Amino acid sequence: MKQGRLQLGNEAAPVEYELHTEWHGKRRLITGRCVIKQNPSPQLLNALTQLTGANLLTNDGQVCHVEFTKNTNGREIEFSVLPPTGFVVNS
Repeated sequence: MKQGRLQLGNEAAPVEYELHTEWHGKRRLITGRCVIKQNPSPQLLNALTQLTGANLLTNDGQVCHVEFTKNTNGREIEFSVLPPTGFVVNS
């Protein structure tokens, strides 16, 4: 498992995580799971309880917005990675 952090607002908690990529036709689905290494802050704990989402910061500098899908025991979390959204600039 890789090292990273779950961040929500100004609060972050260290995690160990793993990602899995599946292809459905031309669509890519990225899912994963993580284990929280310390007690999460109140804001992050609320997001875990309500299964909303947060940012996963990897040690290699990538940021993924994840949506929590399953909270096993408050420490082991399953999630899906939301694709980035953008916009087109016309010149």
